[in-house]
Amino acid sequence: MVKHESGPAFKIADLWKEGLNREINAEVVFGTPSKHCAGAGICMVSISSARSRIINCPCVPVWISSSGPHSVQFRFEKSCLHPNIADERFSQQGFTVEEAFRLPLRLVRKFGLISHWGQPGIYPVIEQENDWLLHFRLV
Repeated sequence: MVKHESGPAFKIADLWKEGLNREINAEVVFGTPSKHCAGAGICMVSISSARSRIINCPCVPVWISSSGPHSVQFRFEKSCLHPNIADERFSQQGFTVEEAFRLPLRLVRKFGLISHWGQPGIYPVIEQENDWLLHFRLV
């Protein structure tokens, strides 16, 4: 008989508990999942190194962080966005999310989040000198 030893497959970091402000580089496709990337919101989030399929919709880079288990922050660098995308998505004071969007499991585990679903709603767009920030609540 073969005896197998097991241990935790993943370690949840809970970086926010330690007061660390770490960011994970990812890619975002804007739109609504049920409308095949049309509409308002976040259609898909993928961690660059973990993507296993080709995404035909336009992707934009994003830095994701968390300050607690109930929310995530997306930071979009202005220099990395095409002007048309910037005007379309960040010219309003509110960023509309029509339906829930899924966060990658790796990201959820890394930050110790309560859920892998971003909540629909209208989120304030925080403009800084070089970035736009969006703070999303989790379902």
